[in-house]
Amino acid sequence: MYKMNVNVLELVKKLEIGLQILAENKIMSTYRRVFRGKGLEFEEYRAYGPGDDAEMIDWKASIRSNQTLVKQFREERELDIYFLVDASSSMVFGSTDKLKNEYAAEFVASLAHFILRVGDNVGLVMFNDNVVHNLPAANGSNQFYMLLRGLVDPSLYGGGYNLEEAIRFIIRSVQKKGLLIIVSDFIGLRAGWEKILRLATGKFDVIGVMVRDPRDRELPRGVGQVMISDPYTGKTMLVNPDEVGPAYENYVKRYEAMVEAGFAASKADLIKLATDKSFIKPVINYFRRRELIFSS
Repeated sequence: MYKMNVNVLELVKKLEIGLQILAENKIMSTYRRVFRGKGLEFEEYRAYGPGDDAEMIDWKASIRSNQTLVKQFREERELDIYFLVDASSSMVFGSTDKLKNEYAAEFVASLAHFILRVGDNVGLVMFNDNVVHNLPAANGSNQFYMLLRGLVDPSLYGGGYNLEEAIRFIIRSVQKKGLLIIVSDFIGLRAGWEKILRLATGKFDVIGVMVRDPRDRELPRGVGQVMISDPYTGKTMLVNPDEVGPAYENYVKRYEAMVEAGFAASKADLIKLATDKSFIKPVINYFRRRELIFSS
């Protein structure tokens, strides 16, 4: 059994620096507007007054009562955010300093630390062929370390890939609406996976996070023949990257485009990350794009 290359103490120090970067980029306030801003429940009508937003006027109720009424909402106390993390064999691969699962673990830990600091709940579900770990959503510092304990447990990694069953598990087991963040390389999707994703977006606000190693997208050149293996079956094949590289890279582009199209059709977002680059900038850019859409 390999040991995961995630230094918990160093990671916690990085998280504090990351929080400072996010705060400087006003991401905390953006997060509250674009995600917690959706967690509003109608409470009552009240008379329209100076300073009220005219868009909040309920004209039907106003006509019935012969006075101008606005809807008053109360914010839900907290938002439940679940990370659905791919722990299959294809994630235990890397050509950089971090394997994909190690990079994904640091990404999830960083975002969870940020979310807990804002005051929302986080939960963690890890899966391969089946769900291998389930941490219900909660808040507090202890929740962060329980989440981290699951992410860095090497015994949870390996095996096949069944995203569809993992999504079904989330839909069945989580009663409260919230945010679902799917972290995966999305290698090994089965036919019809988009239908299950659409079911999820009917209940959750869904964000996909595609984690890819550079070798997932491009084969090295000028190295002679190399042995490649199927992460799920273990079957191996001797290939010459100079010969098969262009076809492989075209296939990867089409496959990733298919994943993007599936998320777009389901009205879900997709963030693409690469293990040889920091995830901080893509996350900040995503929040900024989301705010522009939310405010338009």
